[in-house]
Amino acid sequence: MATYSSNSYLSRYGTEMTANATYIYNYFRTSGWTKNSICAMLGNMQRESTINPGVWQNLDAGNTSLGLGLVQWTPATKLIDWCNSSGLNYTDITAQCNRILYELNNNVQWISTSGYPETFRQFTQSTKSITYLTTAFLKNYERAGVEALGDRVAYANHWFNTLSGGTSTFTPRLNSDGMQGNLHWYSNGNPFYASGYGLPNCTCYAYGRFWEIADPGNNGANNPTGLPRGDGGQWWTNPTTFDKGFIPQLGAVICYGGIPGHVAIVEQINGDGSIVTSNSAWGGQYFFTETKYPRDNYGNCQGFIYNPFAGDVDPVVYNKRRGYNFVLFNRRKRFNNGQRGIYQ
Repeated sequence: MATYSSNSYLSRYGTEMTANATYIYNYFRTSGWTKNSICAMLGNMQRESTINPGVWQNLDAGNTSLGLGLVQWTPATKLIDWCNSSGLNYTDITAQCNRILYELNNNVQWISTSGYPETFRQFTQSTKSITYLTTAFLKNYERAGVEALGDRVAYANHWFNTLSGGTSTFTPRLNSDGMQGNLHWYSNGNPFYASGYGLPNCTCYAYGRFWEIADPGNNGANNPTGLPRGDGGQWWTNPTTFDKGFIPQLGAVICYGGIPGHVAIVEQINGDGSIVTSNSAWGGQYFFTETKYPRDNYGNCQGFIYNPFAGDVDPVVYNKRRGYNFVLFNRRKRFNNGQRGIYQ
């Protein structure tokens, strides 16, 4: 999906603004946010920047004492320095979305108020009214000098009524049901099976599961031939045609270095920021799941390879299991070449 970044104001609800809003919506839905919370944020972004990651406050490019970007980080160095330290382009829409997730995971920027006592994470999981959540984001995150609350709420309601809420069900793979004999793992279309490195094996499993997500009709479509080859410890550094980044998203490959290393698939993103991965191990377990936490970088992973066939999510069921809140998701299937990662 094409997005737009320039030091200019985008036309209200025009092609460029809508493309950027749609990208942001899909990005944060895939990260487990509710539709309500994303649209509330979009309403604020529209007031702040016309949802343009390249716009400077007052169009005064280079004046780092002023605001910059989607939420008008002020001073602009708050965004610029963070992006530079991460090797990112500070006017890139994905980089700025990742900055927001960094703020969420590191308790940065959001300050709860007595009128809106939610934490940032509670905000992302909330289904309260658009008016309430738009105001919460304004008060707790933006703290704008000119509030213009009516505009923000109207914009947020537009995006809520315009953007998709998800229509089909994504079932996380939490067991091995249906894997035996399945073409995604047991055919020459899987290069690890074809080379004699079939299950149990993390690379054969991750390739097959990535393919299974891309091929819901189970007919062999969308074989992810652009995934790396070699041991799991080589996947992060080996060439791939898929986007890579450091933020977990559903359906993504999570990569671990070392010899032989390990790869797995992100199946769930939980309300506390933890993730559930599905796995297989060479010479070990045929299938197992693990829960990983952001406090130790998800088990000291190297990063994630994103699955472009994994679309938008909507948390719908909460179960207590082993003391953690596990979230099941609705997902809108999206079969296109839209990418959501950081690095090529």
